[in-house]
Amino acid sequence: MSFTALILNPIHEGAAAAERELAAFGPIRTYRTTPDSPGPAQVAQALSDGAESLVVAGGDGTQRLVAGALAGSGVPLGILATGTACVYARNLGIPLGMYGRKVATQGVPRAVDLGWASLDGSAASPFLVAAGMGRDAETISEVRTESKRRLGWLAYAVAGLKTAGRPRIPFKINGQPVEAWTVLAGNIGKIPTASMFPSARPDDGRLHVLHLGVRSWADWIPVAYTGIARSRRDAGKLHRWGTGHVLIESEAPVMAQIDGDLFPGISSLEAWIDPGALLIRC
Repeated sequence: MSFTALILNPIHEGAAAAERELAAFGPIRTYRTTPDSPGPAQVAQALSDGAESLVVAGGDGTQRLVAGALAGSGVPLGILATGTACVYARNLGIPLGMYGRKVATQGVPRAVDLGWASLDGSAASPFLVAAGMGRDAETISEVRTESKRRLGWLAYAVAGLKTAGRPRIPFKINGQPVEAWTVLAGNIGKIPTASMFPSARPDDGRLHVLHLGVRSWADWIPVAYTGIARSRRDAGKLHRWGTGHVLIESEAPVMAQIDGDLFPGISSLEAWIDPGALLIRC
């Protein structure tokens, strides 16, 4: 008997309702993640059990790991975005939380890209949104669980007020020296209220890179305007371009992040795009 596998992060609000809500659309088997087993093993088991499609219920971190385990399989993936920011689901126009249950199970599969990042030469890890090094990752580290519960995605903006004035970091991008507050490699373009890469599409086959060289609070004004206006024209200390691959290096180890998952003490990040690696129900 055919069934849909639900890969469920049980810590998120709405997790308890996910099984009940999805059962209305057909047979469901649930595979719960744990801190020690955050998704790939559950995907492998579900495919071994004969799942014809999968739904992931969780935030961007859980979604990326499940997506990475499904890459190239041709098995459709539905998304129940139950996290805080839900950046990837927003970019694909997927309704958030349980409002996305019908799309997650019955939406039309769309071929989209998947990003990969290797930290300090380690095995590649998948990303759906972005990977980066520097103050952006430090900002994420300042976000507290209670703040996310109270403020939602605004908790990230509040945390940014603590880190926006921190000094630039010496990096090399593909061997070229730059000083930047952060360097990011992205797969999609929009974040809540603004856009990092206005020209990015989930299926454009391109890696989108930016480095932000702000020195002072005054430097943030044109950058913030560019993001809010979703302008494709770089302004001030913001520099963006498209590529197939990027290598970011730092002489001193810094904080890195992959779709919001934090990795301290990192000296290099290599990123690239795997075009059309996923089938996402939209």
